[in-house]
Amino acid sequence: MGLSILGHLGFAGGEVAFIDQDVVVYLHGNGLAISDLTGLANVGPTKFVTNNLECPLGISAFTTSVPEHLVAFAPRSAEPCIHVLKYPQLDPLSVLRGGTDLEYESIAISHNAKMLCAVSGPFDHHLYLWSLEIAQTLAKVAIGGNLATPCTWHNCSFSPKNSSMVCTGGSYGLVFWKVQVVNDHKLQRINAVIGSQEDAAEDGNVLLDSISAQCWTQNNLVLAVGRSSVMEFDAQSGILTRLFPLAVALQESLCLFVTAIEEIILLLFSNGIFQGIRTSTSGSTEFMLNVAKEPCSKYSWCSLLPRRDGLLLSGPGRIQILTLNGADASSSEIFAGPNAAVIDYHNGPVLGMACQSINDPTLVTAGADGALGVWTRDGTLVGKHKFQISDVDSEDCVVSITSITSAPCNSNFAVGTSIGCIFLLSGKPKSQNNVLVDLVSLGNLQLCREPITSVIFHPEKDILAAISESNAFIVDTSPQKGSISLCVLAHTSFGGHHASLCALWCNDYLMVAFAGQSIISYLVDSDAHSLNAAWKFETDFPCAGMSRLKFDSNGVTFLATSPISCDIMALASSDAMYRNGKLVVSKIESSHDKGVMCLGVSNGGELVATGGVDGRIALWRALTESGVDLVKLCQMNLHTGPVAYTHFSLDTSILYSSGSDGAVFSLNILVPQTLAIPSERHKAEHPKLTIQHVPIPAMSFHQATWCESCQEQIEKLAALKIKSHEAAQRSIIANLRSRLLELVAKNNDACLNEKLERNEFIIDRARHRQVLTASQRKANELEKQLRVEKQARDVISARIRHDCWDCMEVQATECHSFLTPRLLTSNFPLKLRADKQKHCLECVCFLRKLALRQSASSISLSLDSSVLSRRLSHNISWMVNQGKLLPSLDLINIEQHDSIASIKLLDGALENDGNDDEEARLSEEAWDENLTTTQLYQPIALHTSIQKRIQCVLVGELLRQAQADFNFRFGLLHDEKRIELGRILEKTDRLQGICRELGIMEDYFKHQFAVPEETPEVMIEVDKSEIHSSTPEPTTCMVRKSTGLNADNTDDHHASKRALEDMMYGTLETKKETDRLQTVLQAPSWIDDQNHDDLTSEQKKELEEFETAKGLLAQQQAKYRKALELEFKKLRTEVSDIACSFDDKLKRLADHRVFIMNFVTTQELYSSRMCVGLLKNEARLITLSRLGSQISTLNLKKDCQADIVTSSLSLVSAESDRLNRLQAEDKNIDRHLKRDLQVEKQMVQEDIKLVLSYFRRKNLSLEEKPDDWRFDDTTWQMLLSSRKHKVAKEAMISDAAETLGNLRAKHANSLVLFGDIEQEIVKLRKRQAKIRAELATSEVNCEILVQVRQGQNEVDAEAAVTDYFDAIFLPVETIQGINQVITQLGTEQIKTLTKIKHFRKSINYMEWESSFLKAQSHDLEEYYTDLQLLHVTKSLQSVLKGNQSTTAAPEQIAREEARISILIKANEKKLSTLTNTNSKLVQQIQAREDENKRLHLQLNHINDAILVREAITRSQLNSFTEEANAEQRTRYHMKRITLRRRLIDLAKLQTEEVEFLRQELDRLRQRTFPSFGHATRDRHMALPDSH
Repeated sequence: MGLSILGHLGFAGGEVAFIDQDVVVYLHGNGLAISDLTGLANVGPTKFVTNNLECPLGISAFTTSVPEHLVAFAPRSAEPCIHVLKYPQLDPLSVLRGGTDLEYESIAISHNAKMLCAVSGPFDHHLYLWSLEIAQTLAKVAIGGNLATPCTWHNCSFSPKNSSMVCTGGSYGLVFWKVQVVNDHKLQRINAVIGSQEDAAEDGNVLLDSISAQCWTQNNLVLAVGRSSVMEFDAQSGILTRLFPLAVALQESLCLFVTAIEEIILLLFSNGIFQGIRTSTSGSTEFMLNVAKEPCSKYSWCSLLPRRDGLLLSGPGRIQILTLNGADASSSEIFAGPNAAVIDYHNGPVLGMACQSINDPTLVTAGADGALGVWTRDGTLVGKHKFQISDVDSEDCVVSITSITSAPCNSNFAVGTSIGCIFLLSGKPKSQNNVLVDLVSLGNLQLCREPITSVIFHPEKDILAAISESNAFIVDTSPQKGSISLCVLAHTSFGGHHASLCALWCNDYLMVAFAGQSIISYLVDSDAHSLNAAWKFETDFPCAGMSRLKFDSNGVTFLATSPISCDIMALASSDAMYRNGKLVVSKIESSHDKGVMCLGVSNGGELVATGGVDGRIALWRALTESGVDLVKLCQMNLHTGPVAYTHFSLDTSILYSSGSDGAVFSLNILVPQTLAIPSERHKAEHPKLTIQHVPIPAMSFHQATWCESCQEQIEKLAALKIKSHEAAQRSIIANLRSRLLELVAKNNDACLNEKLERNEFIIDRARHRQVLTASQRKANELEKQLRVEKQARDVISARIRHDCWDCMEVQATECHSFLTPRLLTSNFPLKLRADKQKHCLECVCFLRKLALRQSASSISLSLDSSVLSRRLSHNISWMVNQGKLLPSLDLINIEQHDSIASIKLLDGALENDGNDDEEARLSEEAWDENLTTTQLYQPIALHTSIQKRIQCVLVGELLRQAQADFNFRFGLLHDEKRIELGRILEKTDRLQGICRELGIMEDYFKHQFAVPEETPEVMIEVDKSEIHSSTPEPTTCMVRKSTGLNADNTDDHHASKRALEDMMYGTLETKKETDRLQTVLQAPSWIDDQNHDDLTSEQKKELEEFETAKGLLAQQQAKYRKALELEFKKLRTEVSDIACSFDDKLKRLADHRVFIMNFVTTQELYSSRMCVGLLKNEARLITLSRLGSQISTLNLKKDCQADIVTSSLSLVSAESDRLNRLQAEDKNIDRHLKRDLQVEKQMVQEDIKLVLSYFRRKNLSLEEKPDDWRFDDTTWQMLLSSRKHKVAKEAMISDAAETLGNLRAKHANSLVLFGDIEQEIVKLRKRQAKIRAELATSEVNCEILVQVRQGQNEVDAEAAVTDYFDAIFLPVETIQGINQVITQLGTEQIKTLTKIKHFRKSINYMEWESSFLKAQSHDLEEYYTDLQLLHVTKSLQSVLKGNQSTTAAPEQIAREEARISILIKANEKKLSTLTNTNSKLVQQIQAREDENKRLHLQLNHINDAILVREAITRSQLNSFTEEANAEQRTRYHMKRITLRRRLIDLAKLQTEEVEFLRQELDRLRQRTFPSFGHATRDRHMALPDSH
């Protein structure tokens, strides 16, 4: 079974193009419709070009070529291709590829049909040029690429006379292009230049105007229409030649069309107004003409007919043809005859369809434009009516039709409108032989003011159901006395439900689907005029369409669809089960991608048609033998938007579909012979009656609705009832008044014994009882309402408890300190695991157990150890959880391994005993396969992605177990706090009693749980303070007092309580012990009256006894007070010790939580690193697949380019051979001339040479003979003929050479493109290899967390975050060994440098000695020369002889003495300086000694204080020990042990801190040695001659 397109019944408007003289092409749905306009009376689609299923989004642009009968269209898809077809066979000629990646906005074919150009958009503005002969891209150029704002290029077109001229226009102006062919085709942009400076000054932005329409003229000019003017351009130069202003009234409308007819520029605007502008009179408006058939008509396209004798106009649902008046085209009579409406459809989406038999089987369509259309089977419109409102002044006053349905037993049909009015209509032929139909009204009814969403006839009764958004009406349609009077039988309102979507009859039940994902069935009793809800059924999605599938008397089966679900819901039930709302639900998977929009069922119930949101129509066959099932027969993609409605014809041979895109299709159902589809089901038709009908009336907004009339009638009845009630009450009051007056008169006349007071009158006991009854009833109603509200609150609280409390395995709880305000810790909140997570964890653990068992049975753990030994060095102590360390939950052991102070247990004891059995047990548990620590992979052994995923799951389980272990310890501490708090409260009560006895006001310890931090369970409990109550009204109080039987009777059971209050003043307490401190002895009564001397012996004896008793009482009270004070101090100390002990445990647990948080953070970081690696691998695989597809595409392009290179090489070879042949022929011309001169003229060689010299002259005139010519005319003619042949041949050689150059350039370009493709392939393959290498590396890559000390981080720290991408790990021993080698080499180098220094020092000394000896030798030589040249005088002789003293000796002595005095002064100055320095040092030494003495004294004082305090403590302990029992002595002994242990722990911590500081000092010392990183950096940065 299949579907074929029979016709179409709609037109959405838009571009209409001629493909032949009388054939047009336009967009319809997902394809192109081709219609023949030869016979205007009967226009129908001759062919339909369907779009392929790969591009279901429709067609973005199309164009035609009338001379060659071509049509080209571009689907709306990614990387679209342009398909070129040949009419009328519609054979594909070519497919143009290599264009844009988005979509095309406009396409144009040249007048010779050899080239095609296209403009892409909206974000990729390029102009493409193809050759239709070879189907290849010739040129590509960007348009609007330098614009600062986005723009849209609406159209492109070729010149009608020159295929090398192209014009593009859009929202940013007009651009002209010229196709140049040099080596290849290029698009050169012609700069648009304004004609003159004046125009430029006035209209400088004319080219920046938005171009809405353009056209080419016969003289290669272009007319373009902007916002306010018509511009004329010269296409060759792009210069603006003329400018014509538009009429001011038309500047707001969009110009659709412009053309030039003689001297008139004709423009059409979207509102249907034509404007004629005369070009010869400076652009004056010649005429303005409105051609719209209706005031609200809008047009979207206009074009000239191919014969240029008329115009074709198109708008939503309409195509018109206007014939031009050939006689006069310069006036308002430019059009001859009326407007011919070729196609007149709905101008909007069709929202409903119904099939009826008026004459023949017809189709009635209802649109959003408020129009009804009647169609025959062949798609002919035979009737039409539009609903309008009569009392509205606006021109656009149509009323949308929201629903339509046909009667099952006659030819009537009902229509629901958007203003709440329904019409019962029928069709009447206009005449006996005429096929046209008049739509007449059988009745109408204004029900409400909201849209009617569904109108459905009852299948057996003359009633229909009209459903609005919030109301349901049952309307009687039975004929009475020759007419039908529509009346409402029953009505209901959907109070608390959402808006209704659709409805369906099911016997006497009306099913209504609501937007709140529910279906409610209403029982309809037309006799009792009732409409009551029977049951309610909840669905998974809101049902937008329902249809009954099975038509039998034993059961009910119907289908429901929703636009948000891709499944079809089938509901089946028997009649008995249906009455109780018991439906069997099954879901059928549809072939729609986004959702099922509508549903249609054939009359026999065998075929089902569905329309989806994706625009797809599917045909199904219903099978109900063994349950409800749908078998898909076929499907088609016909619409570009959601399918609005699907409907079968009466004989199930045609399927109609309408979409939101305005397209309506009639599809022929091709039924094979093997499949028998039953015909229309039998309907019990009514006898034919003559029913009165009237024309369809217009609707009015002021007409009262049925609901308003009912409400008005109800209000009138209520007013009458109130008036009658008031009259009755007045009569009752008047009667009561008369009776009261009569009683008052009798009472006044009565005697004094029988006379009553006014307040003792009982007016009306019956009324009193009525008030009590009414009050009780009101109280019961209030109680019921409160009970309902309580149930609602219980439901809400249950949901909140489930979402916020029950879903948690462990709730967040805090534990606060007793003494330290900010010391607290909390547990780890854990959420309950879902079943899916539990199942995943079980599967992972089971797989790991199997793997561990298999590895244990084969190689055990030797394989892992071998792998570790191969891939890691021997020293791996700086790696966390690697090598010899296994993952463990024993966090205390981990802390001990990390040299962190071990965490004590919650009872304060330490676990320091090294039990070998315990270690053996722990080692056995460490290899238990059920433990998570055993199931974890070694991080160095993770290779595959599956292992990493399993590791992520196991790490999560490890963290959860660690948190659960901490929560267990936290729970123990929290319970201990409860116990300790109870003990503290007991002691606090006693402290309070002691304070009262002692009469002191002293603060004592008070503490309680923090709410709700420490007791989260109170969050789900209701406190009395949260319950708000209000004081009841006085009437309520009065009713309660009146309803009570008697105050005395109600308080009978409190009689004993009142007696107790009377006897014991309301107190019932046990006997208390008297206050011993407040006890005072009663002195004898006579002690104040008598003197001591007057006392008798008995009185003296009594006085002595009183004094003795008083002293004894004072001693007892002092002793008791001391005991109370001691007990007070003891209790306060015990409370403080309990609080301190608990705070210590809490501090340790808080430190433990910090460690757990670090552990969790570390493992989560490890898990996240693994997840990032997995995501990178998946991204690499996706990239690898994409690269493979790109390489395949490039290989195809490479093959195509190789063919192009081969073909271009063959063309170059052929052109080269032709050039060689022409050059050979050119050489033969000289030879032939010489041979002819020799043979024919019998010339000698000298004459032949002379003639040939004339022949070879460049400036030889072919018109006149040279002056020196001496031969005959025949020779001249022979010379001229050869010369002409020579010139022609040279021109041919020049052309051939130029052509050969062009072909060689093209061949070179093709080679370059071929090389570029090869390079691109090589690049992609290199990238592919790189990704494969990364994948291979990632398979062996391991994520390892490493913890290093601070001094071992040699990477230079950055300001914010340090990048460790290029960092590597090296063992410490390796670095130390290399540092030792460096130190050794440095020491040797220093020794060598020292030797060199000493050697150079000796060399310098020798050089100095040499220079000194040379100078001394030179001095002696000069001295010897002076001696030789010395002139001997008498004085010299006397000196030589020694007989005469010289004057130089005293001067030299003076100089020496002066020098000695200077040296003495310098020594004295230096000595004074050293003396001052020494004295300062002595003073500093003395100050230090004084400070040491002072510190020694302080130390002695501190030691004395310590000794005193130890003595006090020892005495207190001894006193407490003497008075305490054995249990207290044990507790004090334990406290001393605990204190000693704390001191030991503190000493250990201080020792570890000292060790840490020593290591830090060693690290700082080691940093003075050159490390690897610093040494390498310095070595690279040093100069070459420094090594």
